Parts: sequence; C-alpha cells; structure tokens
Amino acid sequence: MSHWQDRFLGIGELPPELSVFEIEFFQFSPQDIAAIRKEFRPKYRIAVALQLGFMRLTGAKLNAFNVVPRKLLNLVGEQVKENAPSIASLRSMYRRGNTRRDHQAWVMQWLDIRVHTKRQERMLFAALREASKAIGSIDRLIATARQWLFDKSLLVPATSTLRVLCVRAASDTECQIYECICRAVSPKKRLAWETAIFEKHQDGSTHLGWLQTAPKRRSQKSLRNLFRKIEYLTELGVADIELREVPMERLKIYARQLQHKRPSRFRKLTEITRTLQLVSFLRVTLSDAADATLQLAGKLTSDVVSQATEAVRRAEGASTIEGFFGKCLILSRTRRSQPNRFVPNFG
Repeated sequence: MSHWQDRFLGIGELPPELSVFEIEFFQFSPQDIAAIRKEFRPKYRIAVALQLGFMRLTGAKLNAFNVVPRKLLNLVGEQVKENAPSIASLRSMYRRGNTRRDHQAWVMQWLDIRVHTKRQERMLFAALREASKAIGSIDRLIATARQWLFDKSLLVPATSTLRVLCVRAASDTECQIYECICRAVSPKKRLAWETAIFEKHQDGSTHLGWLQTAPKRRSQKSLRNLFRKIEYLTELGVADIELREVPMERLKIYARQLQHKRPSRFRKLTEITRTLQLVSFLRVTLSDAADATLQLAGKLTSDVVSQATEAVRRAEGASTIEGFFGKCLILSRTRRSQPNRFVPNFG
C-alpha cells in the first residue's frame, strides 16, 4: 500500500475532494463493471460502485450519509453507464439499511475481504502489544492496527472498536514495564530519587531543571557541566540499574512526560505513572549525557587539532619567508663585497 493511502484507512465517510491518486480506486475494471451490471438493478449500480471503490481505498464500509462529490458521481455513473444525479448522498441512495448491508456484503465477497475472527483478533492484539513498546500514542496504535488489518485483507472496524483494543495493549505493556522497573529499582531508592531531583541546585533551579538543560555552546564549560551531570546520576545509582527488557524508545516516551513538571503536580500522579516517568527520565538523561559528552569531546578535540594544524602552517610559512629573505640578504652582501666576481670580462 502507498504511504499516502494511510490517512484513508478506516475512515467512515468520503472525503469532500479526492486527488488523482485517490480517484484511481474508483476506476473499475471491465470485470468489476460487468459484475455490477449483472448483479444489481440500474437504480443501485452507482451506489454499489461507490461501496466498491470506497472499500478498496479505506478497507472499511461506507456508512456515512454525507453528500457524494459531484465529480465522483459523474465518474462512477459514466463507468456503469447510468445517469448520475446532480446531488446524492447515501441516505438518498438507500431507503433501507438492509439493502446497504447486502451491497456491502457483496463487495466484501468480490474483493475477498473478511471480518476478522477471534483468533485473528488475538493475533492483532499480540502485534499491538509488541508495537506499543515503541509507540506511546493511542492514535498511532490505532493506525498500526488499521494497517495490520488492511494488509491481511480484513475489514477495518470502527475506530471505537480498535481504540478499546489499543488501550488494552498499551495498558498491558505499561504493566510489564512497571514490573520490570520494580524488579530493578527498590521502593526506597525510587523515593530517594524522587526527593533528590526536586531539591534545589546551586544555580537556583531544581535538579530536574538542571538535568534538562542542553549544552548551549561548544566549550570546555559545557563539557565540565556534562561531566557533573554524569557524576551526579552515577552517585544516585542510576548507572547500576539494568532495564534490558524495556526498549529505549518507550523509556524516552515516559521521560518526555516528566519534563517541566512541578513537584506538586508530579506527586498527584499515580504510583505507577510516577515510577515510570521518574526512572525513565533518569535513565534516558544519563544515556543522553554520555552521548553528548562523547560528541562534544570529539568536536573540541577536532577544534584543537584544527587550531594546532593552522598554527603549524603559519609557523612553517613564516619560517619559509624568513629563510627566503635571509638568503636574499646573504646574496646581496656577497655582491657588494665582490662586485667584479659576477661581471663578465669582454676584453
């Protein structure tokens, strides 16, 4: 599936305008048109063709009653050889809901799209749990679920149905991460960390605010500040914890949630949320500080090498010029002391 089609997966109504790429899904093959004309009466052919193109585009059923774009009506009418109305909606096309459902069932059979079974729902749930290790947004998880269903030629259900499944998957993943953190960090140490990060730092801010500041310039001062952060986190014991089962992407999601949070607001959170955000923030900050230290040290070393190289070039240039003028001075003195030595004798 093309990446531009992602935004159409699972939508419940026709967009007000369709681009050239989306219109292609409403361009039917001779087999499609022949089947529609054979199976349905003239009054329903345009409606069935719209259902067919919509399900190809979105993987879902067309149930919304919004007005169908005029351009799309004309395109579909020309293909099935029926006169398209100037204005039409699904409500005007279908007087009975059962007729619409029968047409949708025929389209699913024609496109070989099935409703997912209980076993496939369990497979989807397992895939969502795995995806939620690196995805913190429920909306992004829903998009992942739609993609999974579409790739397997399964009908994409309503957003509310997928949301329930995605919330369960994210909750399960969160519980697993919490249990892993509790095994790695004792309650006593977590309480000590919580107290420490909200204490005042020497610059007037909290340790939380100080740890969040990024290096402003490429300087020795910034490098020393990074070393102090690493030393502070190491003394807290952050470097000693092992969280191999927790992906770094998930830790970064929780770490971002703690940024710029006041102590009063942080302490109102649940025990699970506080633990996830606190430990993730400290672990990610230590990792980021180590990476930043290596990068900044490399840049400063490169600056020193560049400056030294430039100094050597200047020194060599000055030495060459000085040697050249020195030789010229010696030659000039030699000519003055022996004026006839270099003059040819013509007779």
